[in-house]
Amino acid sequence: MLASVPPLKAGATVRLILETIPDLSGVEVAIGGGPALVKDSKLMSWKDWLNMRHPRTALGWNQQHIFLIEVDGRQIDVSPGMTFRELAEYLLKLGCEQP
Repeated sequence: MLASVPPLKAGATVRLILETIPDLSGVEVAIGGGPALVKDSKLMSWKDWLNMRHPRTALGWNQQHIFLIEVDGRQIDVSPGMTFRELAEYLLKLGCEQP
């Protein structure tokens, strides 16, 4: 979830809430990435999505499962990879609700 921050003045106190869904309390290592492909069981739409196929890695989840998807690529006749849209559609097909 992206949040907007109002203009701040020097000396202002900023409070960060770092809760996650699902709860990741106790996690020792985490990684980040983007763009978000799915939100609330719907395909995200990005104005400048690249339509090039590449190897991709995605993480998604629903109430029962966490999905880690790895897509091979750059082998034209064997595994061309996926575009972001193709990967997002695949996440939805698996039942992912969140990116």
